[in-house]
Amino acid sequence: MNARILVVDDAITDREVVKAFLRQAGYDVVAEAGTGAEAIQAFERHRPDVVLMDLVMPEMSGTEAARAILSVHPDARIIAMSGLSQPSVQAEAMEAGMMAFVPKPLEADDLLSEVREALGFV
Repeated sequence: MNARILVVDDAITDREVVKAFLRQAGYDVVAEAGTGAEAIQAFERHRPDVVLMDLVMPEMSGTEAARAILSVHPDARIIAMSGLSQPSVQAEAMEAGMMAFVPKPLEADDLLSEVREALGFV
């Protein structure tokens, strides 16, 4: 499988959970970030196959970071993660160009299903 994943979340414990799910499934977590600005820098540095992006973060939201990444790399595959699962939050993520939305608390099967779909392994 060996897909390269960037995990972005301001909550360290959430990042650890996501990384554990991904590594157990055989994915390579190439980088992690705790802010939107760090996510943009990590994307440029590592060029991951998929980005898992929390939406609610200090300074720059995941939606803002996704828009910034997609403005330069329109083929970037970004999946939103959030504890805010209202339809308006999901719609904003999709309008920003994210491919999918995974609600928190995260379930391994849901997260990995979206990653496989983003990679075209459906």
